[in-house]
Amino acid sequence: SSVRFTMQSLTRPLTVYSADVHTGERTELKRTPVPGVDLSAYTSTRHWATAADGAKVPVDIVHRADLAAGGAPLVVYAYGSYEASTPPWFSVARLSLLDRGVVWALAHPRGGGELGREWYLQGPLLHKRNTFDDTIACVQHLTHHGADIGLGAHIGLGHAAAQRGDDRFGGDRPQVGDQQGVL
Repeated sequence: SSVRFTMQSLTRPLTVYSADVHTGERTELKRTPVPGVDLSAYTSTRHWATAADGAKVPVDIVHRADLAAGGAPLVVYAYGSYEASTPPWFSVARLSLLDRGVVWALAHPRGGGELGREWYLQGPLLHKRNTFDDTIACVQHLTHHGADIGLGAHIGLGHAAAQRGDDRFGGDRPQVGDQQGVL
């Protein structure tokens, strides 16, 4: 008896597996092809930033494995609302940034659903400040470890965090795809 499931990560495209429910042995059935790309050239890690109130905030990071430490440009994507979870995902388009020496990070501030119901409840309404403070904490953690902030990702969240943050945001304004011209 077996079960099928899918997995992906910041460095691995969507992959379908079959697992034996008795032994736990899993077999890769299919992986989204990424022709001409050496996936071992990229590495990802999870860090935990400490927010102002002591909460540990997860932030997933991906970059080229051969990237020299210190001074790399940083793009932070963050969304913390409506109990929506944003699990790490593979993106072929992101590889172009990584190949140019950019560090890409996915912050998981309170308000999202990544760490359960209580994590979400610490983010909306009267607690919305936690979402912004968590994002700032992630940026501060990453810049402390050698990255330079380049862009924010969610307009409302990025703008609020930049307004509440410090000079680590480098004066860059948060942008999202086609909405860049609106700002």
